[in-house]
Amino acid sequence: MAKRLAPGGVSVFSHAEPDPGHYGAQQMRGKWLGGRERELTVLRWQYAPAAWTELLTRSGFTHVDARIVPPPGDEPLGTLLVRAEVA
Repeated sequence: MAKRLAPGGVSVFSHAEPDPGHYGAQQMRGKWLGGRERELTVLRWQYAPAAWTELLTRSGFTHVDARIVPPPGDEPLGTLLVRAEVA
């Protein structure tokens, strides 16, 4: 993806904070896409901020900021927010 972005291009994504000890590909199940009668299983990749920084840097991004945004109230998990840029 970094190779396709123009200099100064930015990629941003977020997902739920990874559960401690559950990194890499994780199965998610649910009836997404309104009206589904059966569960859909997909894989999602969850890594700690340092791991995302390393992966994106190795993939050609030059400025990576990966952090956990604290959860609101008494929620147990925050949000992982990643911003990566190419020079």
